[in-house]
Amino acid sequence: MEDRPAGSVLTRSRRGALRYGFAYSVNPYRGCPHACAYCYADSVTRDGRPWGSALDRKVGAPQVLSRELQTAPKGLVMLSSATDPYPPEEVRSRLTEGCLRALREARFPVSILTRSPLVLRDLPLLQGFPGVEVGFSFTSSRDRPDLEPRVPPVASRLRAIRQLSRSGVPTFASVAPLLPGTSGEDLRTLVEALWGAGVRAAFADPLSLSSYPAAARRMRALGARPFGPGEAEHLLSGLELEAGKVGLPVYRRLFAWRPDAVPPRRGGSPAFRTGARFDLLSRPEEGLPGRAQ
Repeated sequence: MEDRPAGSVLTRSRRGALRYGFAYSVNPYRGCPHACAYCYADSVTRDGRPWGSALDRKVGAPQVLSRELQTAPKGLVMLSSATDPYPPEEVRSRLTEGCLRALREARFPVSILTRSPLVLRDLPLLQGFPGVEVGFSFTSSRDRPDLEPRVPPVASRLRAIRQLSRSGVPTFASVAPLLPGTSGEDLRTLVEALWGAGVRAAFADPLSLSSYPAAARRMRALGARPFGPGEAEHLLSGLELEAGKVGLPVYRRLFAWRPDAVPPRRGGSPAFRTGARFDLLSRPEEGLPGRAQ
C-alpha cells in the first residue's frame, strides 16, 4: 500500500473510449486487489507490479475532484474504469465516498461499476443522488476463484443488487468478459438471478485479449483457450435470447441505456440493443417483475 498525492482525478475519455458512453472516469485508487486474470487495467496503467498485489491510495482525491468539477462541462462519470472503487481499503480511507459527495454536490451523473457489496455503506448517499446508478460485474453465475481469486462471491453481489434496487437505486449488470466455454445453462441461470435481484439492464462483451499482453499471458498460464470461430457471437446471441425471455434489456455498448450517454463518434456503428430504448434512471411506480415485494 502506497500513498500517491492526487494529481488530476477527473480523467476525460479519449475519443476512442467515447463509444462506451462515458465522458469522464474517476479512479480513487491505483491497482486492484481482485487480481482477475483477464483484467486489462495493468496494461492501461503500465504498472509493473504483479497484478492484484498492490493498491495505492490517491491522497486528496475528493478535494482535487471538487476543484476540477467547478470548470468541467457536465458529462457522465464512470466510477471506476481501472480499479474497483470499493476495495477493502475503502472502509478506512473513504476516498470513493468523498468523490461521490463531490460529484453529487456538482450534480454530475455517475455510473458506479464495482464487484463489492461495500457500496451498500453509501446507500444513504446514493438514495439522494440524482442521476446515479450502480452496476455489478459478473462473468458467470458461479464463483470463479481460478480466474477471480479475490472477487466477492456471486451471491453477495446479487444480495447487494437486490438491496439497492429495493431502495430505489437503479442497478445494472456488466456481464463481461463473457468467457470461452460458458454454457447455455450458466447464461440462463445468471440472467434469471440478475432479473430476480432487480437488475434493469445488462451490458455484455466477450473476452478480448489482443490489446492486453499481460492479461493474455496470465490467461494462457491458467490454460484458458481463445474463442473458436463464431463462438463469441453465439454466446452473445444466447445471452440475448435468455434475457429476452424475462424481459431484461441487453446492450453491446456500455451505458447505451442512459439518456445522457455519450453517442458514438460520427461514422461509428450504432449501439446494438434488444428491445426498446430503456431509461435506467426512470423509477417505476410498482416493483420490478420477478422481485419479491
